Amino acid sequence: MGLCKPEIEIYQRVKTLLAAGEEVLFIDDQEKNLHSAKLLGWRTLLADEEGDWVNEVESLLI
Repeated sequence: MGLCKPEIEIYQRVKTLLAAGEEVLFIDDQEKNLHSAKLLGWRTLLADEEGDWVNEVESLLI
């Protein structure tokens, strides 16, 4: 694609592949990569080294 995180254009390309109004949870282990996703209205979650983020995702799936 010639793009990489955190360039917003890569997130915008992904968004074109989603159904309109689709809810998105973007998870990354680097805070700098979450900003562009937030600009598109996506929910974001920082993946911490301890793995606590997994519990949060599991609670969202219940």
